[in-house]
Amino acid sequence: RPCDFTGAPENQLWKVEVDGRIRSLANPDMCMVVNFGRDIFDGVRVRVADCELDSDLIYFSHNGDKDMIRLEADSGFCVTNRGVNPHDTDTIHAKPCRDTGRFAFTFQSEDSSSTSTPTANPTTPPPVTFEPVFSPDADPYYRIVTDDACFSVRDSNPYDDQKLILKPCGGEGQGFREDGDLVRIQLNDEKCVQAGRPMTTPHHGTKMRIYMCDENEFRQQFEVVEGKFKLKGDDLCIDHRGVNANVHEDPIILKDCSKAGVVDLERI
Repeated sequence: RPCDFTGAPENQLWKVEVDGRIRSLANPDMCMVVNFGRDIFDGVRVRVADCELDSDLIYFSHNGDKDMIRLEADSGFCVTNRGVNPHDTDTIHAKPCRDTGRFAFTFQSEDSSSTSTPTANPTTPPPVTFEPVFSPDADPYYRIVTDDACFSVRDSNPYDDQKLILKPCGGEGQGFREDGDLVRIQLNDEKCVQAGRPMTTPHHGTKMRIYMCDENEFRQQFEVVEGKFKLKGDDLCIDHRGVNANVHEDPIILKDCSKAGVVDLERI
């Protein structure tokens, strides 16, 4: 609903607890909670529930002014409105975090107490930055180059389920290194390239994503064969979508190796 800064109705006021619960002032026994379901990747409703609910989905985190409200159980998911632009009566959802204004909130104190009022921030927030997690004894990082463009972590944001896309070489999120069968990313050395989501079967067209590294996860096991990154035990190789490279548009996918292009490794 539109913010009422003059009347400050209690149904627009929330208390951010130290433990991460966001409590309603209209009913202090009720807190925000993500209504977890199978549509988690497309966005699920944020509702109110009993604050004593035994669930990790009732805890959130934020860094204060002009920041995202992240789900503690998975910091890759943030609170936002349902559509592209905020509208009156929009439902509130948790969706994969994006560095756009509709994921940013300003926390305004209603008075001198610890009460905070999250309100949609109409301006574009500063870019979200992540402190790289480097392995001290890691091999050098490389850019993966094809058709004069580079494999990149989308938005330079290495949350679980993030996609790889094609971008002009030289930006952030383009560092990769081999670690046995794994391909680790420079933004967070604990994250690896994975063929598709968990519990899915890789196939021609499967999008490449980022997940926590797991040497036992077959979707993360690759080998370099004749200049191509090949999924071990399968005739599928990593390449951009389509025949000609469309920078800023093409997702990185699996293709039949006979149709995949050769890549070059350029040391960073």
